[in-house]
Amino acid sequence: MVEFREINLVTPWPSLPPMDVIMMRNVLLYFDAETRRNVLKTVSRALKPDGYLILGGGETTLMLDDSFEPVQMGRTVCYRPSASYRSGLRRAG
Repeated sequence: MVEFREINLVTPWPSLPPMDVIMMRNVLLYFDAETRRNVLKTVSRALKPDGYLILGGGETTLMLDDSFEPVQMGRTVCYRPSASYRSGLRRAG
């Protein structure tokens, strides 16, 4: 099932099921570094351990949130929860 929602990224998110994919193309670039960190922390909790975060070409999680790792897919880079973050989720769950 695919569901599209509009969410205010800087306020508490509504209760959502774990997601396979979160697309936020060209969104983070409008926030300061601290807000980006907060948004990425929320995204990392919302993604399934094997899920993917899609950002715009000029955006990255590097130097902001080490719970993500880049994944090359063709000419595109997307992000997924890092191996260390995923193993922490398994221990907590």
